[in-house]
Amino acid sequence: FGWRGALHALAGLTLSCAGFGMLMKQPATQESDGNVDRNTRRESVISEVNYEPHRTILTVILGHKIGESENVNVFLLMVLADALSVMALYIPYSYLQPVAQAAGINPHLSALLISAIGVGSVSGRLLSGWMSDQPWCHPLYLTRAVVTISCTLPFLLSWVDHFWMFAGLCILFGFLTGQWIAATSPLLVSLLGIDQLSKAFGLLTFVRGVASLVSPPLAGMLVDLTINPLMALYLSGMLLLLSGAVYSLAVFVFSRRERREITYQNL
Repeated sequence: FGWRGALHALAGLTLSCAGFGMLMKQPATQESDGNVDRNTRRESVISEVNYEPHRTILTVILGHKIGESENVNVFLLMVLADALSVMALYIPYSYLQPVAQAAGINPHLSALLISAIGVGSVSGRLLSGWMSDQPWCHPLYLTRAVVTISCTLPFLLSWVDHFWMFAGLCILFGFLTGQWIAATSPLLVSLLGIDQLSKAFGLLTFVRGVASLVSPPLAGMLVDLTINPLMALYLSGMLLLLSGAVYSLAVFVFSRRERREITYQNL
C-alpha cells in the first residue's frame, strides 16, 4: 500500500475515534445528586463573581484555580521549557535524513532512522509511565534529567558517519524524549491536582502546537542562510539545552517551596 495507504489507515483510525467520542454520553445521576451538583455549581459561580474585582492577569488567562495555585510559577516555567523542547523535537524529523545522506548513508537506510526514533520513544514512554508512579521519582526531576541529557544527541548526530551510530543515537533520542512526553500528565497532576489536569493540559497543548509550527520553518531559514543542514541539528541541541536550563530553574523554585513548607511544619 505504501506511505499513502499508511496515511489513509491512520486517518481512518482517527475518524473512528471521533465516532466513538460521539457515542459517549454522560451517565445518568439521581435527583439528589443533581441537586447537590447544582448547589455546588451555584456556590462556585457566586464565589467567582465575588472574586472577580480582585482577579489577576494569571487568573484571567489560566483560570482561578490554576492562577491561584501555589505551584503556578513552576507550571509557567514548565510550559516555557516544554515549548522549547517541542521546538527542538520536530527538527530532527525534518533534517535527519539529509544529514545522514550527506554523511554517506544509503537513502534507504537513512529512511529507517525516523522509525528508530519511534521505537525508542515507545520504550521510553513505557518506562516513564512506570517511574512516574513510584514515590521515589518526581515527574519534574525526571523531565529535567531526560531533557538535559538529550540536548547532547543532536550534536552527536552531526559528528557520526556510520549507520549503526546514527541508529543508536536515534533510538536513544526517542527513548529520552519519549520519557519527557509521557511524564507530562503525571507532572501536571503533581503540580496542580487531578481536577485541573484537563484545563492545564489543554493550555499546554495549545503552546505545543504553536511551538511545533514555529521550529521547522525557523530551522529551514537557518539551513538556507548557511547552506548547511547540520545547522538544523545544532539549533535543536541548543533549544534542548535551553529547555533543560528552564527546567532546572523550575526544579529550584519547586524545591525551595517544598523546603519552606517543611520548615513551617516543623515550627
